[in-house]
Amino acid sequence: MNFEHEHVLALCVISLLVWIVVSAAALWPFSRQRLRDRLPFVLSIANLALELAAMDLPKAFRGIFESLLGHSIYGKRFETDWQWINRWEIYVGSVFFWGIVLGGIWGLINLIRGRARITSGLAVAVAVLIGVYRNFFLSAL
Repeated sequence: MNFEHEHVLALCVISLLVWIVVSAAALWPFSRQRLRDRLPFVLSIANLALELAAMDLPKAFRGIFESLLGHSIYGKRFETDWQWINRWEIYVGSVFFWGIVLGGIWGLINLIRGRARITSGLAVAVAVLIGVYRNFFLSAL
């Protein structure tokens, strides 16, 4: 049984709940200083769960997306074109990748200033690892 393909709505909801819990735990109690210090962690690490939920959104709510689009989410514009869902995942992945990069840069600035060393260090480490993975391993495909 492949959970990701058979229970897309459950995966989307679970990913969204994980993002809410991790983000709230990292930023609680809410203040400007905590937001400034820990938002790189949320951008680099917690948003991975939000990215999964955003990528699965059209599959989880297929009827809504297909009625808005006027065609299937697996439809192609031309015979040689990619499916709509593949384009959606590419664009969503790009948006969240640049969010991770922003979180890594912000975390590096926090490390230089000596603020929130643990969460900023984790944000920088994840941003570097994802950047290396995306640039070296995915470019070979």
